[in-house]
Amino acid sequence: MGAVSRARSDLRRARRQVRKLEEEHQEALEELADGLSDLDVDGIATVLRGFDVIERTIARERERLMSLENELDIAIAARKDKRREAWEEVRQALNKFGPSVLDVVGDVVLIATSPRAERVELATRTLLDHVDIPIPKSDVARLAERIVDALDD
Repeated sequence: MGAVSRARSDLRRARRQVRKLEEEHQEALEELADGLSDLDVDGIATVLRGFDVIERTIARERERLMSLENELDIAIAARKDKRREAWEEVRQALNKFGPSVLDVVGDVVLIATSPRAERVELATRTLLDHVDIPIPKSDVARLAERIVDALDD
Protein backbone atom coordinates (compact mmCIF):
# COMPACT_ATOMS: atom_id res chain seq x y z
CA MET A 1 0.00 0.00 0.00
CA GLY A 2 1.45 3.37 -0.97
CA ALA A 3 1.96 6.30 1.37
CA VAL A 4 -1.07 8.16 0.02
CA SER A 5 -3.37 5.13 0.33
CA ARG A 6 -2.13 4.49 3.85
CA ALA A 7 -2.62 8.15 4.80
CA ARG A 8 -6.14 8.17 3.33
CA SER A 9 -7.00 5.00 5.23
CA ASP A 10 -5.66 6.43 8.51
CA LEU A 11 -7.60 9.63 7.90
CA ARG A 12 -10.87 7.74 7.28
CA ARG A 13 -10.38 5.76 10.51
CA ALA A 14 -9.64 8.94 12.46
CA ARG A 15 -12.73 10.67 11.06
CA ARG A 16 -14.88 7.68 12.07
CA GLN A 17 -13.35 7.76 15.56
CA VAL A 18 -14.06 11.49 15.97
CA ARG A 19 -17.65 11.04 14.75
CA LYS A 20 -18.12 8.13 17.16
CA LEU A 21 -16.76 10.13 20.09
CA GLU A 22 -18.91 13.12 19.19
CA GLU A 23 -22.01 10.90 18.98
CA GLU A 24 -21.20 9.30 22.34
CA HIS A 25 -20.69 12.77 23.81
CA GLN A 26 -24.04 13.94 22.47
CA GLU A 27 -25.81 10.82 23.80
CA ALA A 28 -24.21 11.31 27.21
CA LEU A 29 -25.35 14.95 27.24
CA GLU A 30 -28.90 13.88 26.45
CA GLU A 31 -28.80 11.25 29.19
CA LEU A 32 -27.42 13.83 31.61
CA ALA A 33 -30.22 16.24 30.77
CA ASP A 34 -32.77 13.47 31.39
CA GLY A 35 -31.27 12.36 34.68
CA LEU A 36 -30.01 15.65 36.08
CA SER A 37 -32.99 16.13 38.38
CA ASP A 38 -32.28 12.77 40.05
CA LEU A 39 -28.61 13.53 40.85
CA ASP A 40 -27.16 15.14 43.92
CA VAL A 41 -24.25 17.60 43.84
CA ASP A 42 -21.59 14.84 44.04
CA GLY A 43 -23.25 12.95 41.19
CA ILE A 44 -23.34 16.05 39.04
CA ALA A 45 -19.64 16.73 39.77
CA THR A 46 -18.76 13.16 38.77
CA VAL A 47 -20.70 13.47 35.54
CA LEU A 48 -19.04 16.80 34.75
CA ARG A 49 -15.58 15.28 35.31
CA GLY A 50 -16.57 12.51 32.94
CA PHE A 51 -17.60 15.07 30.35
CA ASP A 52 -14.29 16.86 30.75
CA VAL A 53 -12.49 13.60 29.99
CA ILE A 54 -14.68 12.99 26.94
CA GLU A 55 -14.15 16.53 25.66
CA ARG A 56 -10.37 16.25 26.09
CA THR A 57 -10.43 12.93 24.26
CA ILE A 58 -12.41 14.45 21.40
CA ALA A 59 -10.01 17.39 21.26
CA ARG A 60 -7.00 15.02 21.06
CA GLU A 61 -8.69 13.00 18.32
CA ARG A 62 -9.48 16.19 16.39
CA GLU A 63 -5.80 17.21 16.67
CA ARG A 64 -4.80 13.74 15.46
CA LEU A 65 -7.27 14.10 12.59
CA MET A 66 -5.70 17.42 11.59
CA SER A 67 -2.26 15.82 11.76
CA LEU A 68 -3.41 12.95 9.54
CA GLU A 69 -4.92 15.39 7.05
CA ASN A 70 -1.55 17.17 6.96
CA GLU A 71 0.27 13.84 6.47
CA LEU A 72 -2.07 13.03 3.58
CA ASP A 73 -1.35 16.39 1.96
CA ILE A 74 2.39 15.79 2.36
CA ALA A 75 2.11 12.25 0.92
CA ILE A 76 0.12 13.53 -2.06
CA ALA A 77 2.68 16.28 -2.68
CA ALA A 78 5.54 13.78 -2.42
CA ARG A 79 3.81 11.45 -4.86
CA LYS A 80 3.30 14.33 -7.30
CA ASP A 81 6.96 15.28 -6.99
CA LYS A 82 8.03 11.67 -7.54
CA ARG A 83 5.81 11.38 -10.61
CA ARG A 84 7.00 14.71 -11.95
CA GLU A 85 10.62 13.55 -11.55
CA ALA A 86 9.82 10.24 -13.24
CA TRP A 87 8.20 11.98 -16.20
CA GLU A 88 11.12 14.37 -16.44
CA GLU A 89 13.39 11.32 -16.70
CA VAL A 90 11.13 9.93 -19.44
CA ARG A 91 11.34 13.24 -21.34
CA GLN A 92 15.11 13.24 -21.00
CA ALA A 93 15.23 9.64 -22.23
CA LEU A 94 13.06 10.57 -25.23
CA ASN A 95 15.49 13.35 -26.08
CA LYS A 96 18.47 11.08 -25.62
CA PHE A 97 17.23 7.80 -27.12
CA GLY A 98 14.35 8.80 -29.38
CA PRO A 99 11.11 6.90 -30.01
CA SER A 100 12.46 3.55 -28.81
CA VAL A 101 11.96 4.78 -25.25
CA LEU A 102 8.21 4.82 -25.97
CA ASP A 103 8.38 1.03 -25.99
CA VAL A 104 9.72 1.27 -22.46
CA VAL A 105 6.85 3.56 -21.45
CA GLY A 106 4.42 1.00 -22.89
CA ASP A 107 6.11 -1.64 -20.78
CA VAL A 108 5.74 0.56 -17.72
CA VAL A 109 1.99 0.64 -18.31
CA LEU A 110 2.04 -3.15 -18.64
CA ILE A 111 3.95 -3.39 -15.37
CA ALA A 112 1.50 -1.07 -13.63
CA THR A 113 -1.44 -3.29 -14.57
CA SER A 114 0.29 -6.51 -13.50
CA PRO A 115 -0.08 -8.13 -10.09
CA ARG A 116 2.31 -6.56 -7.57
CA ALA A 117 4.28 -9.77 -6.98
CA GLU A 118 5.25 -9.93 -10.65
CA ARG A 119 6.17 -6.29 -11.18
CA VAL A 120 9.92 -6.22 -10.45
CA GLU A 121 10.55 -9.37 -12.47
CA LEU A 122 8.46 -8.03 -15.36
CA ALA A 123 10.17 -4.63 -15.17
CA THR A 124 13.62 -6.25 -15.24
CA ARG A 125 12.71 -8.51 -18.16
CA THR A 126 11.20 -5.71 -20.23
CA LEU A 127 14.18 -3.44 -19.62
CA LEU A 128 16.53 -6.17 -20.79
CA ASP A 129 14.38 -6.67 -23.90
CA HIS A 130 15.26 -3.17 -25.06
CA VAL A 131 18.77 -3.92 -26.24
CA ASP A 132 18.75 -0.91 -28.55
CA ILE A 133 18.72 1.36 -25.52
CA PRO A 134 22.15 1.37 -23.88
CA ILE A 135 21.25 0.60 -20.25
CA PRO A 136 24.18 -0.77 -18.28
CA LYS A 137 23.37 -4.20 -16.82
CA SER A 138 24.27 -2.90 -13.36
CA ASP A 139 21.50 -0.28 -13.61
CA VAL A 140 18.74 -2.61 -14.80
CA ALA A 141 17.67 -3.93 -11.38
CA ARG A 142 17.81 -0.44 -9.85
CA LEU A 143 15.72 0.98 -12.68
CA ALA A 144 13.22 -1.88 -12.43
CA GLU A 145 12.77 -1.33 -8.71
CA ARG A 146 12.46 2.41 -9.25
CA ILE A 147 9.73 1.87 -11.86
CA VAL A 148 7.81 -0.43 -9.52
CA ASP A 149 8.22 1.97 -6.57
CA ALA A 150 6.97 4.88 -8.67
CA LEU A 151 3.95 2.87 -9.75
CA ASP A 152 3.12 1.80 -6.19
CA ASP A 153 2.91 5.32 -4.84
